[in-house]
Amino acid sequence: MAARYVQITREELESWLNSVKSNSKIKGWSRDQRFKGVYLVHLSEMVSVKLSSTIGTTDDAKGKGKASMNLTLVSRLHPQVVLNKKARDRARFHRTTNWKDTWLEGILHWAKVYDDKADFYDNVARIPDRSKYTKEWIAEIESIPNWANYGMLVKHHETLTKGYVLWPSGEEKILKLKGSSSQSNQNSSVQPLNPDILRDLYRRARAQNEGRAMQELKRLGLDAVAGKIPSDQDRETYTSLRDYFGI
Repeated sequence: MAARYVQITREELESWLNSVKSNSKIKGWSRDQRFKGVYLVHLSEMVSVKLSSTIGTTDDAKGKGKASMNLTLVSRLHPQVVLNKKARDRARFHRTTNWKDTWLEGILHWAKVYDDKADFYDNVARIPDRSKYTKEWIAEIESIPNWANYGMLVKHHETLTKGYVLWPSGEEKILKLKGSSSQSNQNSSVQPLNPDILRDLYRRARAQNEGRAMQELKRLGLDAVAGKIPSDQDRETYTSLRDYFGI
């Protein structure tokens, strides 16, 4: 027996979408305002099932048997980003008399696909441009001096090179390591205080019986001989003592 096809109005479709919200897997729906017959059925704050139908002005050009709908797992934040192209259960859904049941089955199919790897899909869904993301994070890693000596960075670099997305915790570690590296580079440009100048300052302080200055200069001198990098406070003290004693 040939399948029976029906026309579906926008009101009927949206009424059906309101009814499927009662399913625990579905967190609501919204219409993609850019298109006449495209809706997002939300599975989480990050992921939706995009329902693309022929409802709209194009309906007039389609016979009942040709009008159809298809479903795709997409980012709720960036609906143009498709999250899975291979797990589709069928290419399209026709407007048969039992369309409400078959279309819901299709949505629940994608809900199960999402549930099986919810953390993964939520993470990937936050990236609007995978190619740009990959280039930017590879550049972040390669900006860290001697990055290839860090196992964690090598692993993340390989992950990105293969086209995968990092977890937020991995991104945070990269930025933290980059910050530490930058701070180390800044510190490396700061040299120990000059021991010879400190000796001259100590002699001046001793000649003027400046006991407190002698104590500070002795401490600074020992640190300088040991090659210790002075703190900001020690550099200020050193500068002040040079001004005071005219050296």
